[in-house]
Amino acid sequence: MYECIFITNKENSGSTPGEHATAYGPYTPSGTPANITTGKLGYEQTPFDYAFTDRSAAPATVGPDGIYEFMRQIWTPEILEHKFQQNLLLSAFNAPVEDGWMNNLAVSHSARITFKKWMNPLQRVRVAELHYKDGVECPKQLALDCTIPAGGPLDEYEQVDVDFRFEYSIRADVCVKTRRLTPGEVESNYAESLEGAAYRRALDAWNSLAEQIIESESPILIESMATRIGSQTNHLEAGADADFYTTASNVFNYMRRAFGPRFKSDFLITIHPDLALEIEQDFSQALSYDTTGIRQEWINVDQSAFGSFDVLPSLPRWRGLTILIAPDDIAMHAGTPNGENFNPWEGDGTVRMIIASRRSFWTKTIQLMEKTRFMPTVDNPVESMVEIWMGGDKLIYPEETFLVDFTRA
Repeated sequence: MYECIFITNKENSGSTPGEHATAYGPYTPSGTPANITTGKLGYEQTPFDYAFTDRSAAPATVGPDGIYEFMRQIWTPEILEHKFQQNLLLSAFNAPVEDGWMNNLAVSHSARITFKKWMNPLQRVRVAELHYKDGVECPKQLALDCTIPAGGPLDEYEQVDVDFRFEYSIRADVCVKTRRLTPGEVESNYAESLEGAAYRRALDAWNSLAEQIIESESPILIESMATRIGSQTNHLEAGADADFYTTASNVFNYMRRAFGPRFKSDFLITIHPDLALEIEQDFSQALSYDTTGIRQEWINVDQSAFGSFDVLPSLPRWRGLTILIAPDDIAMHAGTPNGENFNPWEGDGTVRMIIASRRSFWTKTIQLMEKTRFMPTVDNPVESMVEIWMGGDKLIYPEETFLVDFTRA
């Protein structure tokens, strides 16, 4: 359906030919339109109130009050929560935690959640061996009794506390004395502050996940595979001589056997860029279509779906798994608070592979203090708009995670 705008100008309604544009030229009115109507072709037309009949009636500049109100309307809590969740794929995690308790933090600042523990489906089946009656041969007759199989085992439940860990301040500061010299400073400061807060929140979440995996010391689910994997728990400390391709292949084999098809569809597999480089160097010929003729499905992957993560080409032992290369930049290393290393995929002299199911990890960021404007004073001529968010993380299913620390020089 096409939108049509009809303009009538009473002052020029009787003008002579030539005063209006031809079908191919621009139209330059000699007066202000008295009435503008809009409508669909063939349908009812609705009057449109043309607010400014003269340019002098329009405000030349937008004052501080208008700027702050504009920012309140654009950067709503819903928009900011989405912004936090989209950084470093935090939105990929969807732990089964009901968030309704956060609607009224005055009632509770924490939550204790209850979830059902995994049970082997073979334990849910009652099986008894059948026997035939002795001496009855033609035909045989089953020896059945009138008893019902015993009950159990019953489902087991576990409780964990979901807590907040950090608060994040987003702010825009401007010196009122020099405000006219720096137009747009409030908006740009706020946008940069938001980017920094969202990035720091994502790094804290991934670091928290790595720490909780190591602390959980969750036993592997298939004990017979401990020797091949090289660990009894979900944390493997691989030595300097450990080959990444072989070690990762063994871990993938275990995870695939433990979780079946879910491992390919419901798990995030992330690695440090140095580990990806080892694969690309050692298997450069294997990754070439021209020399092997192997169809490279990874080329067709929509990498924009993985945000700042890159995708590593899959190899034969990995059977189509999606391996994500974690981002790394100077912001994680240089000029950080207290000089700390903020890269979640680096330990003490190690680089990491972190694997986690989407439901295994709960992460949430919510608004603590709404946008509040702080006015300047003579002693402090700085006007500020500040809001505070807080975030929390909890590992819910540690058995559905695995972390490998590779010692590298």
